[in-house]
Amino acid sequence: MAEDSSALTEHQARKKEKHIYYSMFVVVMLFISLGPLFVTAGVSYVQYRNMLRAEAETYLQSNALWQKKIVEKYVRNLQAVIYFVASEYTPEVLAEPGEAERLLSHLKDFCNCIADMGVLNSEGVQEIYAGPYKLQGKSYADTEWFARTINSDSYVSPILTGFRGIPHFIIAVTNKKKEDSDPWVFRVNVHAATLEKFIETAHTYVFDDVFIVDDQGVLQTTSRFHGRIGDTYSFPVEPPRSGVTYADRDLTTVEVMASLEGTPWILVQVKKGFLFQKKWTVFQYQLSLIMAISVLFIIGIVLKVAMVMTSRIIEANNKRDEAILLAQHSGKLASIGRLAAGVAHEINNPLAIIDQKAGLMIDVMDMSGDFAEKEKLRLQVQGIVDAAARCKTITHRLLGFARRMDVSFEQIEINKLLEDVLSFVSKEALYRNIKVKKQYAANITRINSDRGQLQQIFLNIINNAIDAMGEMGTVTIETRESAKGIAVEIRDTGPGIPPHVIKHIFDPFFTTKKPGQGTGLGLSITYGLVNKLGGEITVRSEVGKGASFIVSLPLDASHEKG
Repeated sequence: MAEDSSALTEHQARKKEKHIYYSMFVVVMLFISLGPLFVTAGVSYVQYRNMLRAEAETYLQSNALWQKKIVEKYVRNLQAVIYFVASEYTPEVLAEPGEAERLLSHLKDFCNCIADMGVLNSEGVQEIYAGPYKLQGKSYADTEWFARTINSDSYVSPILTGFRGIPHFIIAVTNKKKEDSDPWVFRVNVHAATLEKFIETAHTYVFDDVFIVDDQGVLQTTSRFHGRIGDTYSFPVEPPRSGVTYADRDLTTVEVMASLEGTPWILVQVKKGFLFQKKWTVFQYQLSLIMAISVLFIIGIVLKVAMVMTSRIIEANNKRDEAILLAQHSGKLASIGRLAAGVAHEINNPLAIIDQKAGLMIDVMDMSGDFAEKEKLRLQVQGIVDAAARCKTITHRLLGFARRMDVSFEQIEINKLLEDVLSFVSKEALYRNIKVKKQYAANITRINSDRGQLQQIFLNIINNAIDAMGEMGTVTIETRESAKGIAVEIRDTGPGIPPHVIKHIFDPFFTTKKPGQGTGLGLSITYGLVNKLGGEITVRSEVGKGASFIVSLPLDASHEKG
């Protein structure tokens, strides 16, 4: 129960370690992979937006400039006609009966937008008038438009109501001839609705609102968003003195203002929303789709790579731990070997004394006469000598097995080495009623290899064969020449090894024995030692028919190692 709990705790620790490595890999790789992707997407988003905004600004300004030129041309044409009239008609001519009315009629034929006309003297009094209102003799001396006309030769006024009480604007010019001592002013009044009609024709699909204001922000035409004529419009930026100004009132409203030269007016065009909204929407959709596909693809790759890398790291950690345990086990074996060598040395001394004393007893009995039970005593003493000799042989073999742990090459007769190994397991085999069958090749070639390593290899394999059979059975040991050197085959009559077990049989810590009966290192160490000596080890087995281990060794392991 304790072992199960320990195994469960170790499994949980491994699982936690794997989860930590996996999480670290996923976080780091996602940061490395997605960071540049999001930066690139963000830069593309900002740059494309700025490009569209710049393109929209250029387009809107070009459109506003085109409409500005149209309005300016319209006003200049009216001014040119009025200049022509002022230069061709004198106040004396216009004062004749019906002359002013005929001129007004001609002007209306040219432009139906003209409401009436009049001539003012230098004092601002309207001496001549033609139109539907009774404005003859009215004084305009205190009006701004009159003062500006006298001082600048011509003037276009903002929308006024004046004496009529009806919105209109004035186009006025002066006619100063050299022989004239006093200037006079010729003016025409234009219906405010004229600007309204013109603005209606200026509307395009590009702008949502087009209107005209004066330089004080007073609406000269009706605005869709800012009110009617006379209402106040607040400029988003400083109104332009000339040219075209582009202004963002807020995130969704763009206003383009164009100063109309020769007039007090400013043309304002309003665009709600983004000019290239369709392009922008398509770009956002495509960018989002590309980002989503890229993120999903990167996440999939990262998860897969993280899983592979985590498995490899865990595998490397396991191999490291196994190597450490194997080194510890090898150290323990080396310590046991040194301990066995020390014990063998210590035992040899009393064995030598026992052998000498027993031999002396035999010599004394040979020199003495006969006595009762002499022969029986001789046999007992001889048994002591034989037992001491047998113990001496065992200690010498133990010393030979544990003498060196490093590779030390020498000429070895493989049949004799196997006999030495069998001497260690003969009692165990006899106790379990297991027969050892030897099929040694005669005059087999000697090999140059390490005695201690070979002893450990064959001892591990034979011990495994005895453990596999348990009670009763046969171990067959066969030696023969091979293409690469010699081969030693060790067969048993045990239960055999299933195919799914054979592929793991040389893995460290893999064992089919019950807990506490094996470490799973015997065949792993054996495999490593065979490779160290330049050899190969293979396994053949059928379930129910035993197993066969074949160790192939080169004739000169020192060359293979080099």
